[in-house]
Amino acid sequence: MAKGDYAVPEEIRALRPKGVDCIVKRISGHYYVYARERVDDPKRPGRTKWVSGGIIGKIEGGRYVPNEPREREAPNEDPEVKDYGAYAMLVALTGWVHMLLTEALGHRRGTQVYAQALCWEVEGYVPACRMSDVFGGSVLSNAWPTLPVGENAIGEELRWLGRNRVTCARAEQALIDGGSGTYAIDGHAVLSTSTENELAAYGAKYGKLGVERASVMGIHDVKKDRPVSAKYCDGALPDKSSAGEVFDRYRLEWCRILADMGFYSEEVLALLHQKGSTFVIPCPPNNAVRKAAVGDLSYTGEFTYTRNERGRETEVRVSYFEKTVSELEDAWQKHLDEEAKEKNGGKKRAKRVKRSSFPQDRVIVFRDE
Repeated sequence: MAKGDYAVPEEIRALRPKGVDCIVKRISGHYYVYARERVDDPKRPGRTKWVSGGIIGKIEGGRYVPNEPREREAPNEDPEVKDYGAYAMLVALTGWVHMLLTEALGHRRGTQVYAQALCWEVEGYVPACRMSDVFGGSVLSNAWPTLPVGENAIGEELRWLGRNRVTCARAEQALIDGGSGTYAIDGHAVLSTSTENELAAYGAKYGKLGVERASVMGIHDVKKDRPVSAKYCDGALPDKSSAGEVFDRYRLEWCRILADMGFYSEEVLALLHQKGSTFVIPCPPNNAVRKAAVGDLSYTGEFTYTRNERGRETEVRVSYFEKTVSELEDAWQKHLDEEAKEKNGGKKRAKRVKRSSFPQDRVIVFRDE
């Protein structure tokens, strides 16, 4: 800040509250403390800037004096009208989730997490300072009238969850152990605006999102159609690099795993083999196995299934062929050798195919008819 009548002395700035992003301003001879935060700078994509918020207190008498908290409605004065429909429907559909949470976290914490999730689902994101008002205005407060959902209670609950990751992982593992055995795994980019989040990064999707993001690796029980776990991962890493964290955290042994092309790597295949799991993962376009498979297309098998399209059932016939990774790698190497022979008369050796560590894995190509 420039020197002059409006400059704030160092001894005054030293009185700001610790651990809070704020700035002191001198107005009419008095010193007021304003909150500030970092936001995306629209003029400089990919960068942020500081902006001032509201007044949170003042410097007076040689000390920091916070603003008086706003008066809130007395807890025994319930709203005359409460939101019923959306909450009642969600409770009817997700009662089993509440039961699982209370078994894993205890009745109070499990109900806190459940109630907070319902409020977020109905109202969108609700900060901790408003959770008590939103909860009190819903029919949930009739079911759990003494549930602590004030700002301090929600903050303590979230801190407890952060400190007790083993407890949370144990609850997720129970869902996996009691599941169908067929799980889909995928990573999801989520916005992260916290300046303290070390997992937030621009990552590979910055061109599309334009903001920092983290990655949430989710596991979904395919046959029971329900999520069983979610893990926060580094937003700068691709799915195949974060997969190891998921397999280290959960016992996904002797299961059937479905994943997209982003998980295809020798390291991920090694983890799946080590755990005795079967898996379906598409091969990347530049993989020798994929190139050989697409060049073959000699379908030898066939089956039918029924597909529902807009209420009409249609029988679909599917042709397929199945070969081992080793057979397809041999076929692609033969193709490269023949191609090199045609181009330079065999004077220059063809490029060698990089062999997989799992030659007996089977590759299946399908075609709808």
